[in-house]
Amino acid sequence: MPVAAWWLCQARCTTMDWMAMLWRAIRYTASPLLSWKAIPVPSNTASQPGSWGSLLRVFSPAVSVSITGTSTGIAITSPANAAYLNTPIITVSGTVGDPAAQVNINGSVATVSNKSFVISLPLNEGPNIITAVAANSNGTTSTANILVTLDTTPPHLAIYTPTNNGVTTDASATITGLVNDIVVGTVNPQQATVTVNGVAAQVLNRSFIANNVPLSMGSNTIRAVTADRAGNTATTSVSVTRHPRIRPP
Repeated sequence: MPVAAWWLCQARCTTMDWMAMLWRAIRYTASPLLSWKAIPVPSNTASQPGSWGSLLRVFSPAVSVSITGTSTGIAITSPANAAYLNTPIITVSGTVGDPAAQVNINGSVATVSNKSFVISLPLNEGPNIITAVAANSNGTTSTANILVTLDTTPPHLAIYTPTNNGVTTDASATITGLVNDIVVGTVNPQQATVTVNGVAAQVLNRSFIANNVPLSMGSNTIRAVTADRAGNTATTSVSVTRHPRIRPP
C-alpha cells in the first residue's frame, strides 16, 4: 500500500520552500515519490493573518507489509445463538484461529482438527450459556459465548369453547382456548403456533382464537394442534354436532 504524508507551507512558498518539502518527503518515504500534489489552504499565520499557504501531499510506491505471529480467535458456528432445541445432548462445533490451541466448551475438552472443533454437550432444561475458551499456543486466550434454550416439554393445550359434545346449528364455529409453555412462560406468536382443523389461530398471551372453522352436518371433531419454537407438539380435540335449522311452519 502507498505511504502518504502531508507538509504545509504557510504564507507564500518559494521555489526553495518546495524543494525543501520535496526533499523531506523523499526522506520520509525512503523511496522515490509515486505522486505529489500541492493544495492551496488557508494559512492565517500570526505574522500574516488571513494569508494562504500550500499543502503538499506525497505518496510513495506500494509498500509490502508482513504480519507474523500466532493467529487467535474462536467462534461457535453451531448451534446458532438464541436457538431453541429439544435434544438434551447436542453437538457444538466451531472454528479456532490457532490450530495448536486447546479448546474447552463449558469446561470439557473439545476435539480440534484443522482449525475446527467439535464436542457433544449435555444441556439443562431452560436457558443454557455455552462458553468456548481457546488456550492459544502463544499464551493468550480467546473466548466466545452463545445462549441456547433446551425445551423438551410440549406446550399445554386446551379448548375452552365450544365445549365437548356441544350442539349447534351454525355452519362455522369460533374456537378459543389456552396454549402455554412452562419452559418459555407467557406464550405469544413467537413462542408457539396453533391451528384448528387446518385454520391458523391467533395466539396472544397464552390464549388462542380460530375464527370461521367450518362445520359439517352431523358430528364434527374439532382438533387443535400446537407447536413451539423447539419443535415440540401437542394436540387436543372436542366433538361438536351440527343440526339443521328448524324452520317454523
